[in-house]
Amino acid sequence: MRRGKFADFYGKIFLREVEEVREVPKYWMNPDRWVLERLTYLPPEAAIHKEIVAARDFDIYRPTRNGSYEPIYFFQDGQGEPLPVTEWSLEAVMYSLEFGERPHLSDSDMREEYHAEIARDAAYFEGEIEDQGRSPLFAFENSVFVDSKKSYVERVEPDVILPGKK
Repeated sequence: MRRGKFADFYGKIFLREVEEVREVPKYWMNPDRWVLERLTYLPPEAAIHKEIVAARDFDIYRPTRNGSYEPIYFFQDGQGEPLPVTEWSLEAVMYSLEFGERPHLSDSDMREEYHAEIARDAAYFEGEIEDQGRSPLFAFENSVFVDSKKSYVERVEPDVILPGKK
């Protein structure tokens, strides 16, 4: 439902121009395709609030108060042909909205990035071992750090005698 000025025609003959609320297709320029939308909150003074109508109560139209659903992505190819909605395509669109475009790396760039990350991790853990004597990865439950330079005596549990057996 939109409030606006609408021109009425009879074939190609112009009849009148009237300002009223009408039900119109939201995406008339892109018919027959899926559209991913998100709710966009608008300030109360936004002009769009007067154009978009939220509810109809006994022929009294109220303008929207909170916001409107705005398009994020039209599922269509470069020639304007509709595309199917798949899980992969939704994940790609949502990823690009949250993190921006995915970088396009060559094999050598990915290899260099991988080796640089390994070198950073190794340097970090070497520093931790030098400072604290152990790595922060040593966080197992009930674990004990044993200095290999000191002697270690293994604790042996006493034998348990089961009832009825000698």
